[in-house]
Amino acid sequence: MTKIIAEIGVNHNGNLKQAFRLVKLAKLAGVDYVKFQIYDTDLLVTKYAKKSKYQKLNNKDHTNQYQMLKKLELSYEEHRKIFNYCKKINIEYCASPFDNQSLKFLINLKTKIIKIGSGELTNKLILDDLKNYKGLIILSTGMATIKEVERSVKIFKKNKNRFNLLYCCSSYPAPLKEIDMNIMKTLKDKFKCGVGFSDHTTGIEAAVSSAILG
Repeated sequence: MTKIIAEIGVNHNGNLKQAFRLVKLAKLAGVDYVKFQIYDTDLLVTKYAKKSKYQKLNNKDHTNQYQMLKKLELSYEEHRKIFNYCKKINIEYCASPFDNQSLKFLINLKTKIIKIGSGELTNKLILDDLKNYKGLIILSTGMATIKEVERSVKIFKKNKNRFNLLYCCSSYPAPLKEIDMNIMKTLKDKFKCGVGFSDHTTGIEAAVSSAILG
C-alpha cells in the first residue's frame, strides 16, 4: 500500500507554532507521515559557508548559509513537542538528520522511520550509527551513483537494518522531462527492497505516476 509523506522540512521557518500548523494541515490532507529536517547548525556548516545557487535565488537577503540555517533551526526539545503533537492527532512524525547527534536524538525518540537524504548517502559515520535502529530507514538516492547505493545497502544488510530506497532527481525544482520512473523498478529489482519516489517537481504528475507504480 502506498504511503504518502508530506515534506515540511524547514518550512516552519524556525517557528514552533508554524510547525504545528503545518502538521495539522498535513493531517487534514490525509497523508500518512510528516517529515522534518533536524540538525545542529554548528555541527553542519562553518560560519562562513556560502549559500548554493538555488538558495540565493529563493532567499535574496544578505545572510550566508550558516546564518540562514541557524534561523531555520528547531531545538531537540521543540522536535520532541512536534513528535508528541503528531501522536496526539494521530499522524506519524519522521525526520532527516544531518549530523550524528541529531540522528541519535531520533533513535532515542523511537521514531518509526528515519529518512536519510541523498547528501548523507555516502556518510558512513551516519550509516554506521543506524546499526541498532529497529525502525525503517528510507534512503534517498538522488545524488548517488549505483555503486554508492550498493555500498550503502551493503552496510544496511550487514547490520540487518530494514530499509527502502527512494528514486529522486536532485534538482530544485526538478524538470518533469528529467524524471524517469523506470529507475524505481531498477532499484527494486537490483536491491530487493521497497521503493518510493522523492518528488522535487512542481506539479502532481510525477507523484501520481509513482503511486500508480506502487
